Amino acid sequence: MANLLRNPLSLFFVLAFAITWGTGLAALGLRDLGLVAPTFERFDPLANLLLFIALWGPGFSGLLMGYREKGWRGMAVLVSGLFVFGTGWRWWAAAILLPLGLQVAALFIAHMLAGVSLSRFGPENWTSAAYFFVFGFLCSPLGEEIGWRGYALPRLMQRMSALAAALVLGLIWIAWHAPAFVIPVLARSILPSGVSYFEFAAMALPVTVLVTWMYLRGHSLLQPVIFHFLVLFQATSIQESAAPPLVWTSIGLFAAAALLVIGRCGWALSRGAGPTAR
Repeated sequence: MANLLRNPLSLFFVLAFAITWGTGLAALGLRDLGLVAPTFERFDPLANLLLFIALWGPGFSGLLMGYREKGWRGMAVLVSGLFVFGTGWRWWAAAILLPLGLQVAALFIAHMLAGVSLSRFGPENWTSAAYFFVFGFLCSPLGEEIGWRGYALPRLMQRMSALAAALVLGLIWIAWHAPAFVIPVLARSILPSGVSYFEFAAMALPVTVLVTWMYLRGHSLLQPVIFHFLVLFQATSIQESAAPPLVWTSIGLFAAAALLVIGRCGWALSRGAGPTAR
């Protein structure tokens, strides 16, 4: 165990899980004391604070490891990836239009094949949608990508191909999300009702391949944050009550897009040099 914790990447993952899962356990204890609602309520201040800490587990872990390795400069290097803008308009367009386009296409296909209502394109609750635009962006995508793509990915790529690193991160990402499915205080705080853990896992793997590909091609950490956020916003605000045909059509389209990327770019997921651990 001591040798494991001496490895910076292993320590990063241990810290990320400890922060997130530890916050989940704290939420359970506070629920039993009556300090937070038994199930997650979006406008419960303490529940929101717990959710913020939990979702920033990878980000906090990455920043702590950056400081451990290179002091304030190490932290600044991670954050600086969010301010890389000169990557070409195509990659910014892809970060926005690819997740939206795949979800809209999934909605129309599910409508034609299974009669899913087109009225799902649009938030069922505008208050919840506004909440998610602000709180959701600052929490999940931003807090996660600083750790997953900013810290962990370059270090994994020193040991394996980009595709292998993306899939390893995807599996870790799936395991890291487990509290969102089993802890009542946090359950359904980000994901829509009706989505099973298996369905989430099936969606997470192609999404992590696409996000990794985008990061390696655009070299901006903000692009994966935007992509990640729009996938979540579509799933949570537009598809608040998940219809299985729509969920599986979305999974199929994202998987097809990921396979297309792999087919064109190979194991490197990029024709150019990817980011390196700095």
